[in-house]
Amino acid sequence: MKNIGLFNTSIGSANLGDHIIMDSIIKILDPILLDRQKIHFSSHDAHLYNALKLQKIIKYNLLCGTNCLGSTMWYRPSWAVNIFTAGFIKPTITLGVGWGAYQKDPDFYTRKLLRKILVSDAPLSVRDEYTKNKLEKSGFDNVINTACLTMWGLDSDKCQKISNEKSVRANKVIYTLTDYAKDYTRDFESIRILSQSYDQVMIWIQGARDWNYFKEIVELNHMFFEKKSAVISIIPPSLKQYDEILDQGDVDYVGTRLHGGIRALQKGIRTIIIGVDNRAIEKRRDFNLPVIERNEIENLNNLINQEYILDIKLPRENIDYFKKSFLEYNEKFNDSFDLIKVYKGI
Repeated sequence: MKNIGLFNTSIGSANLGDHIIMDSIIKILDPILLDRQKIHFSSHDAHLYNALKLQKIIKYNLLCGTNCLGSTMWYRPSWAVNIFTAGFIKPTITLGVGWGAYQKDPDFYTRKLLRKILVSDAPLSVRDEYTKNKLEKSGFDNVINTACLTMWGLDSDKCQKISNEKSVRANKVIYTLTDYAKDYTRDFESIRILSQSYDQVMIWIQGARDWNYFKEIVELNHMFFEKKSAVISIIPPSLKQYDEILDQGDVDYVGTRLHGGIRALQKGIRTIIIGVDNRAIEKRRDFNLPVIERNEIENLNNLINQEYILDIKLPRENIDYFKKSFLEYNEKFNDSFDLIKVYKGI
């Protein structure tokens, strides 16, 4: 029985969006890798003696999708690998990974590092065409745009079940903001619009510093918050509590946190994502994800109150091809010892 490694983006992360990513990936992997011991490594933290020692007993790694890659990985490595540890890391397959931001082409060090670690004999799954283009410029010809694995369940049947209209019975909305992409004026404007459109605005704290950012917005606009027309409340930074509110239904999602919005879509909630970086914008371009750019925030009120049809366009052929190719790659590491059958459920 062979071991595989998972570079887990939720370990050491202050962003619950990383937990949403890993939750989706584990649900996809578990049924097809039942006979594999999965050893988890942090994708954020440097790999020291114990982690590199564990790499000796695995056959390959899976790099779980987030902003793992960038054009200058010596200076700002979102994935904590370097040229000194690369020789100890087993071949790695990517799962819906993305390029951290709009950047120049990858530099020499980045190209060298990625070619050292990433596999060349199996497909590399990326979340959008922009990332695909950057990896191809790094020397890879085995890159497939599968979308983020959090989106794989958002097929046409799922989309048709999500309301086309604003929630009116409960008339409440979940809002998120992003501490590392601050825009005090436009983010306040989005809260103001939501407070006029809904009776209750619930703010989910997805990132560890989002609460401090929200307090700064309140301090800058204290007169508004003293006279606000809607009830504004806080959902604590807990994925479990967020899920419980989504599961109750009768709520909309409008916010800047991409995976907060995707989680809402997974739960069948009408969603508008406010794009603040390349991730949401590229997903709108590639897959028709419901995204409005923050610099168009003046159009948010109309979008909330008008009917719109959710029509996410998944790259289904790419996803199916990646699954098939990945299973074939995984089969290469099967044990020939078959005197004892592996229990795979009833």
